[in-house]
Amino acid sequence: MTSFFLIFHTSKGENMKVEEILNKIEDYRNNNIHWSKKEIQLPDNGGKFEVKRFGICNDDNFDKGSFRYYLEFEIINPQGNKGNLVSIMMNPSSETNPNNNNKIDSTVTNVIRMAYVSGYSKVIILNSFPYINGNGTESLEKNNNSKDSQENKLNKDFINNFLKANVNNQDIDILLAWGENIKNTVEDYSKFLKPYENQNKIYVYDITKNSFPMHPSPFNKEKVNNALKSKTCLKNVKLKCERRKKIAVEYK
Repeated sequence: MTSFFLIFHTSKGENMKVEEILNKIEDYRNNNIHWSKKEIQLPDNGGKFEVKRFGICNDDNFDKGSFRYYLEFEIINPQGNKGNLVSIMMNPSSETNPNNNNKIDSTVTNVIRMAYVSGYSKVIILNSFPYINGNGTESLEKNNNSKDSQENKLNKDFINNFLKANVNNQDIDILLAWGENIKNTVEDYSKFLKPYENQNKIYVYDITKNSFPMHPSPFNKEKVNNALKSKTCLKNVKLKCERRKKIAVEYK
C-alpha cells in the first residue's frame, strides 16, 4: 500500500494561515482522510503496535527545506484511555517523509512508544520551529538566522491557538521535549504554556543537567528505554522561566 501524508499548501506567493491549518486538522479527523498505517516496535522485544497518521506541510515534499506545522498519530488499540499527548520538540526531521518508505524518524518513534506505554491514544507532534532538516546544527543555524520569518511566526501563532482551542476542552497533556538548544524561541513558549501549569498537564520524560526538558533522541536511548519500563514514564513538572530566557523545569 502506498503511504502518504495529507498535504496542505497554498499557491506560490501565498501564506498559510492559522485558521486554515486548524480547519484542515478538523476536516482530516472528521473524515478520516488518507491515513497511513505504520507498525511500531517496542524495545527489548516488548511487542508491536500500529499507528495511523497524517501531517500538514507547506508543500508536497515533506523534505529538507520545507516547513511542517503538524503531525498526528492515532494509536490503534491503545493500552489506556488517557487521551492525547501533545509533544513540543525542536524541529521536524526530513526522515519522516511520505516518500521515504513509510518511515518515522527515531525521535518521533521514541515519543510514540512512550505515549503508548503511558496509555495515550493519540500523539500530536509540534515543533519549536517548523524548518525540516535532519541535521541539528544546520537546523539551529537556520532558526537563529530566521527567527522572525513568516514561517516561524505562523508556527508560534498556530501552536498558541491550537493549545487554546484544545487543551482546556479535551483530555490532552503536553510533553516538553525540545532539548537545550532553542534559546531564541523558548520565551514565547513559556507564555503559551503557563496557563496549563496548574492543571497538571505539562510533562517531561527527563530533565537535562541544565534543567531543560530532555530531547528524546537516539542518543538518549538508555533513558528512553528506562522510561518505557514504567506505565507512568512521563513526569509532571513545574516551569521555571529564568533570566537567560529559557524554560527550565523542575519536578513537582
